Amino acid sequence: MGYLRFRRRVRLAPGMYMNLGKGSLSLSVGGRGHWITSGTRGRQATVGIPGTGLSYTSRSHPQPAAPAKATGTSAGCLGWLVIAVVLWALFAPK
Repeated sequence: MGYLRFRRRVRLAPGMYMNLGKGSLSLSVGGRGHWITSGTRGRQATVGIPGTGLSYTSRSHPQPAAPAKATGTSAGCLGWLVIAVVLWALFAPK
């Protein structure tokens, strides 16, 4: 039996993206061949060879097998930071 999946990537600035999923939110920063992603499921760095499909990803802070629900100021701060960046990107004078 299948399952419903949702993923949306929003460009905030050159080299900066907000990734929205059904159960997660993350912010990615980088350029062609290298990315750093920080989100509700932890942080990771990705390095790849552009055009080949080859890449290596390393988690800086792996999550436990059964992660506890994120509570406290760190989860709230990330959410408010993402909201502020999106609002700035939408309403900043050009």
